[in-house]
Amino acid sequence: MWTTLSEELKVDGAMPWVPEERFDEEVGTFARVSAQGTLPPVNGAAALEKEPVGQSKIHVLFSGTGSVERQFTKQFPNSEVVAVDIQPKWGPTHCEDIMRWDYRQFRPGHFDVVWASPPCTEYSQAKTVGIRDLRAAARRVRRTLEIIRYLRPEAYFIENPKGREPHGLHSRRCMSNLPAPHLVTYCKYGTAYRKPTHIWTNVPLHTLLRVCDADTPCEFFRRHGRHEKVAQGGRAMRAGGVFAKGMGARENLYGIPSALLKQLFHNLTLHEEVHEFLSELLVREDPSEMSGLV
Repeated sequence: MWTTLSEELKVDGAMPWVPEERFDEEVGTFARVSAQGTLPPVNGAAALEKEPVGQSKIHVLFSGTGSVERQFTKQFPNSEVVAVDIQPKWGPTHCEDIMRWDYRQFRPGHFDVVWASPPCTEYSQAKTVGIRDLRAAARRVRRTLEIIRYLRPEAYFIENPKGREPHGLHSRRCMSNLPAPHLVTYCKYGTAYRKPTHIWTNVPLHTLLRVCDADTPCEFFRRHGRHEKVAQGGRAMRAGGVFAKGMGARENLYGIPSALLKQLFHNLTLHEEVHEFLSELLVREDPSEMSGLV
């Protein structure tokens, strides 16, 4: 069964059932930033000094299957990698809950790059059952931004699947002061499923990320009029009553295509230029927004 791309997109992400949203699920504040946009002193003024230029260092938050670290070390051999994830299966450097992670053991400026892939479950358009715990999801995102702000890397990347309004991470108040995200679809980088994804970064991209749409479909869709699979565990019904295969275990969707990572990391000019830093983009603390913060 052939379908138009617009028809497929109605089912490719499985339109979620949208529950009533709690009023205070999110608080738009992450860290106090002074009027000068500088960080507060941490363990003395010396802690703010940049470490000498040496091997490239990356800190990966919510590292999952380790796809980010593998590609980074290919492009930057002998790199220092510190990966944090709550699941031990893929051997992160530190198996810890991000909410309890002691990131201050590292000096600001220690890492050249910070990559974060906050759990997407509550923001995903593929979530079709249950209540969305957007408040807990917002806490993890706030913690992520807090860590990046403290570490002051030359470059940061925040990755999350594109969700539908008003639940997608791109529509949350906590991301409103960051640069607009770059949209990409994984099928353009070799996956069997489309998976529209947003990537926030302070790194200028010399080449736009590729997107599968009606004008520039991926090769599989161009040939077959559909995507081979859908970006969810179980199967999904396409237009016309035809079922599409899912990816099985959820972990099969965790990895980020190496070709996409290669393109992103190719834009890095570590130790050569200063990118716009995240602290200048964070929402400043507003007492009116602090009610309900736990």
